[in-house]
Amino acid sequence: MLILGLAIALAFNLLVIYYKFTHDRFADAALDTSALILLAIVFGGSSQNLAVATIASAIISVYLYYFPPGYNTPKENTEDAVPYTYKKEQV
Repeated sequence: MLILGLAIALAFNLLVIYYKFTHDRFADAALDTSALILLAIVFGGSSQNLAVATIASAIISVYLYYFPPGYNTPKENTEDAVPYTYKKEQV
């Protein structure tokens, strides 16, 4: 039963990561993939630990799906959102 739950959680996690890669959310998908690998290494002692790591990674994937990381991205309503070449020059 544990192996079936582990397989379902891992399949869900991999499908979420695949979705992110195919929809150009590379920073998000790379963070998910590294979290899955890191948690699998840290909790890889037994099948119960691996199940905890896989479920934790799936929860991280769902969280990052709804709240994607914004690495140095400006807010939409600010002047910095427009590249420099498109800004109006002040006279």
